[in-house]
Amino acid sequence: LDLFKANHDKQFVFYAHSFGTYLAVRAVDDIIKSGVEVPQLTMVLAGSVLPSNYNLNHILEHNKNNVIINDCGNNDYVLWISEALVPSTGMAGRTGFYGVNNSRLVNRYHPGNHSHYFEIEGFMEKYWLPILWKETLIGNTDIRPFSFIEHGILEQLVVFSRKLKFAYPLLAIFILYYLLR
Repeated sequence: LDLFKANHDKQFVFYAHSFGTYLAVRAVDDIIKSGVEVPQLTMVLAGSVLPSNYNLNHILEHNKNNVIINDCGNNDYVLWISEALVPSTGMAGRTGFYGVNNSRLVNRYHPGNHSHYFEIEGFMEKYWLPILWKETLIGNTDIRPFSFIEHGILEQLVVFSRKLKFAYPLLAIFILYYLLR
């Protein structure tokens, strides 16, 4: 908080991966809701475990120059587990955030797994570093291959299982009770 207060005229750029995206977005959201004036933000989220329907409007509306870039991995199957089993999380780092893509909220889709951002040579230099120097046009990138089975059928089963994930602990207790009696 003190950092934001002391540098209210600066721009902050945050890079976060996986559960770090959850922590960063929730922290900024909570700081804004507490009434602290947050300076201009650019948040780069990679492999985000946030739900695809997470409402980012509070952050975007706080400052008309705030930008959120969500980099997604087409083969990020770890996020299927997040979506299906982990409470309060999802797979925005695979499917993107729902809503309108524009110059302030951008979903960029890449072929790659949960950590491809760090494994593919030149990825950070091409997509992330130019943001620091404002040398990049933040546009839509969609270079993922599409598979009807994977992206249509299987992904919808994962989304459906999200509705059941709060019942999984009860199911586990029931199975343990049944096996141990």
